[in-house]
Amino acid sequence: MPVDNKIKIAIVDNHDLFRKGMISLLQIFHLDVHWEYENGHDFISNIDKNHLPNFVLIDLKTLEMDNYETTVWLRKNYPSVNALILCMDINEFEIKRIIENGAKGYIFKDAEPAEIKSAIMSVIENGHYYPGKQSSFVYKTSR
Repeated sequence: MPVDNKIKIAIVDNHDLFRKGMISLLQIFHLDVHWEYENGHDFISNIDKNHLPNFVLIDLKTLEMDNYETTVWLRKNYPSVNALILCMDINEFEIKRIIENGAKGYIFKDAEPAEIKSAIMSVIENGHYYPGKQSSFVYKTSR
């Protein structure tokens, strides 16, 4: 966590309406979104090493770039930044892959709104967030 205990968030998602809605939702929970990007390429090109987010919410599938690559790049270059994957659906192979690539978990885009805050807090407190029993199994077997 940063010295001022503020959670600074970046969002990478190619759907403008979703990004704007997520920003509004996170503000309700007193979480600050400082950056928003349409894809991983924009995120990587614009990240400022002197002003890093604590969390990046990354859409698993954007048009411009495979966000598995974005997660690997983030882990390699800024391992202290937590990546949480946003997805509509995900299978065991994809869960294992995001974990191996450095993501701290994932959250479904159709989850209840309060779950996003729970997911972020879980990463802070436990180091990961994986909804459902199946995901816990994949998390344990990939470590």
